[in-house]
Amino acid sequence: MTLIPVEHLRRLASPGEAEAFYRGLRVRRVGVRGFHTRDPGRIEALVAAAEPKREHTISFRDGALEGAARPALVELCGCAFDYFDLACSGASLRVWPGRRSWVTRLPRRTDADFQETKTSAEALDRLGRLGAETIVRGHISGITVPSRASLVRFLLAAGAEVHATLDVALPTARALTERFPGQELDWQAEMVLVDFPEGRIHGFLVTPKAGARHQRRWQARIDKALRRAGLV
Repeated sequence: MTLIPVEHLRRLASPGEAEAFYRGLRVRRVGVRGFHTRDPGRIEALVAAAEPKREHTISFRDGALEGAARPALVELCGCAFDYFDLACSGASLRVWPGRRSWVTRLPRRTDADFQETKTSAEALDRLGRLGAETIVRGHISGITVPSRASLVRFLLAAGAEVHATLDVALPTARALTERFPGQELDWQAEMVLVDFPEGRIHGFLVTPKAGARHQRRWQARIDKALRRAGLV
């Protein structure tokens, strides 16, 4: 199986046109990715857009686990979510709330550098004793509504750059994209992508259904969606 790229000549001028285009495709939700920021308001918006019952990952990097970030991390690890991963200089932390937590001394050389704990409190204590301070990277998934505020407090206190991959309704995708003008983002649904800020419409066909006839069908499908949206 091979993916064959296809592209439409039309360029969409704004997130508003992209919303109309996907409605023309009879799509109501899109996957969005590419957001990155250290701005508190934008971070709050990204976390708020992560819906508990939809796929999402909030990632972060280049922060510091010091000052207010440590108690904020303790607070966050007491919340409900699916999974949390934190890699620091000297140690890493992995948390599955209510099940287990792992702390690993980095670089790991022997089995003694790895410890599984029953509670996140034990794991955080070990992380502190290992002297982890500089945040290299991390991510969280399966956020719950009650955990949102704690996550925002941790991200802001850590001073990290935040990234997000989200499955959202079209109005949310539009609102978020309008808050990140000029950033290189993309929306995708049903193998059709739109890149921002260029507004490029493209996608992939999967062999063996990727010949000239299939490419014409793909182009016709995009043309039809654009007409439904009133964009041509």
